[in-house]
Amino acid sequence: MNSLGIWIFVLLAAGQLDCILAETSNANAVLNYTNSKRKLHGCRPLIWNDKLSENCKQHAEDIAKSGKVTHSKPIDSSYTENICTFGIKEDALRLCVEKWYDGARYDIMDAEAQEFTAMIWRSSEYMGYGEAMLGSGTAVMVVRFAPGGNVLGQYTYNVPPIQKKRDKSLRSNQAYRASLSMFTIMTIIYWTVTF
Repeated sequence: MNSLGIWIFVLLAAGQLDCILAETSNANAVLNYTNSKRKLHGCRPLIWNDKLSENCKQHAEDIAKSGKVTHSKPIDSSYTENICTFGIKEDALRLCVEKWYDGARYDIMDAEAQEFTAMIWRSSEYMGYGEAMLGSGTAVMVVRFAPGGNVLGQYTYNVPPIQKKRDKSLRSNQAYRASLSMFTIMTIIYWTVTF
């Protein structure tokens, strides 16, 4: 192999490495955005899953080849899937997660809420991510959650409402009342023992 061939190989390999690093960075961003939304509902954070991610990547590539954004057809209900097309621009991934989360505005049984309920589903423990380029400056991401969600009859438990934040002043007020109660008890004991 001549030196030009070696340089071409090195440049191609570096380009592949950049793509792999970018996809890993995107996957971590989507996992973090998703977990921040789950936290609002008191759901535990999802854990990264390599096998789910391999399958997500394959489905994203299938979408890119066919040009049709369609959900996969799982043989079993082992996962739930969200898909989003996005432009290669800052904040695009966060906007996809926000779009899914917008489903919270609907009744959880409404079809418009399915992506929201999939990402919040309390019983889901794992997340996978894959992406592929669709064309000039546009990509598709496939995200899967496992075990699968959106199970009829289990929405009430698995899609909890947003948790209200406790006000700091309320907590300090509760601490003050607790110390006041302790002072009252100690005073009563003192007066009881003294007399």
